[in-house]
Parts: sequence; structure tokens; C-alpha cells
Amino acid sequence: MSAPYSPYGQQDGHPPQDGQQQGYQGYYPPPGSWPRHGYLEGGPVDFQHAIRLQLRNVATFTGRASLSAYWWFALALFIIGVVGEVLALSVGSAAFTALITLVLIIAGLSGLSAGVRRLHDTGRTGWLLLLGLIPIVGTVIVIVLLVMPATAGENRFG
Repeated sequence: MSAPYSPYGQQDGHPPQDGQQQGYQGYYPPPGSWPRHGYLEGGPVDFQHAIRLQLRNVATFTGRASLSAYWWFALALFIIGVVGEVLALSVGSAAFTALITLVLIIAGLSGLSAGVRRLHDTGRTGWLLLLGLIPIVGTVIVIVLLVMPATAGENRFG
């Protein structure tokens, strides 16, 4: 009987030790081996922590946000938007639709700080988010900037 499949290339599912095969060949390293960075220092987070920590730091425009921190929160905003729109359409009340719209605007604005910190993580200023105001082209440019890899080590934003 063969050993169970391990995405980390080890028979027991543990990360490689010194002298063993290094690298993870396209897989994320196990949670205990992440670099020790805090949330505002660009450290990776999971879905639950991305939401919780962003809501705690909604007015914090300094520091850095990792790819996972930004995109997990963006996914949460997308889910809230879809559920809110479905509720607004199913109820059909103008007052309820206005309430849902207000909630979606507030939720969307809370993502601005995450976007600014994400651009800081790539070594760029948060003011580049304003490029998104340019129809189509600006939106594409902002998305490309948000998916760029982080700068290694310290940059001028942290």
C-alpha cells in the first residue's frame, strides 16, 4: 500500500527538513512555515482573517496588504453584493433596495484602504487607485497593479 498523497512532496505531509528537497512545486507551504509577518506588514491570511482584520483596520491607509488579504476581502465584497442584489430584487421594496444600496456603498468604500495597502505592498502609491475612474482602461490598469507580486523585503511603505 502506498503512502497517502502529500501536496508538499513528503510522505508524511510535513515540510522538507534541512538537507531534503526544497521548494513546494506550485503548492502553498504548510501554515506553520509562513514568514512571520503581521497583517499590516503584508503577511498572508485566510478568508476569515482577511475579513476580520480588514474590518478592524478599515480606516488604516498605511502599511501593506498581501495578495491573499486583498483578494479574500474582495471576494467577500463580491458575495455581499450578489446576495444584497438578490435580496433587493426579491423583496421589491424601494426602501429596502435603497438600504441594500447604502450597505453596498459602505462595504465598497471599506475596501479602499485594502486597495491602498495592496498597492503599498507592490511598492506603489495608493493614489494609483484613482486610475480606476478612467472608464475601462483605468479599471484594467488598476486590476493589473493589484495582482502584481509584492516587493521583497522592506519598501518605502513598510
